[in-house]
Amino acid sequence: MMDSRGALAAWQGQRRLFFGVTPSSSQVEQLAKVLQQLAAPLKPVLPMNLHLTLRFLGSVEYAQAQALCQRLDALTDAAGLSEFSVHLQHVECWTGPKVLCLAGAVEDPALVALDAWLDQLALAQGLAARQHPLRPHISLARHAHSAALLTLEPLQTLKPMVLVAHELRLYHSESTADGVRYRVLASWPLQSKGRQQHNPQVDRAGE
Repeated sequence: MMDSRGALAAWQGQRRLFFGVTPSSSQVEQLAKVLQQLAAPLKPVLPMNLHLTLRFLGSVEYAQAQALCQRLDALTDAAGLSEFSVHLQHVECWTGPKVLCLAGAVEDPALVALDAWLDQLALAQGLAARQHPLRPHISLARHAHSAALLTLEPLQTLKPMVLVAHELRLYHSESTADGVRYRVLASWPLQSKGRQQHNPQVDRAGE
């Protein structure tokens, strides 16, 4: 990660981007122990890809992404972004997208405010309106065709967790020969109330 003053490395065409946060290293480890026990037809999410999506942006051009980063830079300089917590306590099977996930609800006022602000930011750049309200969750596995999968023994050992978000990230959903990889393009600190603001950070391509 490097100081964000400056531009993101430019790209041609569009990239699939989204804003999100990551669980702590200990939470990733806890989830990974469960995921490694899941068998076909489920396709477990790779531990390095575990995240909680806040706002899917869709296909984004470089100029739009740069404008998003500049607006977030300005916000963090002026007022800062507040950290939030999410209580993820229910393992659910979403048969529409065929996803098995650990889900919670939007309860923290700081998350409510950030969710609204990110949505306004995306719409201001001409990006697509969201299709449904935010439902906080961490995807655990794909190819989940039936709610009967919720009875699998490894899932019974999965305990609820409280994800405390300390950093907002801009991700690139990148297709590779080994599958999808979620690459962090930029990040901004989420501050506790009363803490002094720090400069946001950006990971530039090629650095």
